[in-house]
Amino acid sequence: LDHGGDSAGVEGTRLGSGEMNGSLTERSLAIAEVVKTVGTELDRTPAQVALTWTLLNDSVTAPLIGARTVSQLEDNLGALEVELPDDAYARLEQASTVALGFPHEVLARPSTMAAVFGDTKVSPRRPRAEAAQ
Repeated sequence: LDHGGDSAGVEGTRLGSGEMNGSLTERSLAIAEVVKTVGTELDRTPAQVALTWTLLNDSVTAPLIGARTVSQLEDNLGALEVELPDDAYARLEQASTVALGFPHEVLARPSTMAAVFGDTKVSPRRPRAEAAQ
């Protein structure tokens, strides 16, 4: 996360290998800074924070780790011991939220939803045993 402004990166890293060509955007670097800050606050590495955050994401079934050495693997496994406070989780989520843009943001407004769906609420289907009572 910290390459001291050297755009070539550090040898032996993905950044230094050229694999990141063009994918290091201002947004991704801003997210990485939040991960790094949370790690400092929790006395954990950025990798541990990122993996813990990923493990808390219900839509992720199998987080991928990028360990190339035993020490990196051991560090990654340390993510299993991290307790991510709610405020840290919220900051990570806020930093990584994708702006939907038009028309999605307009369609997601409560007033638009009420106009489109007539303020109708759809409840999940109840199991048959529950419905029979």
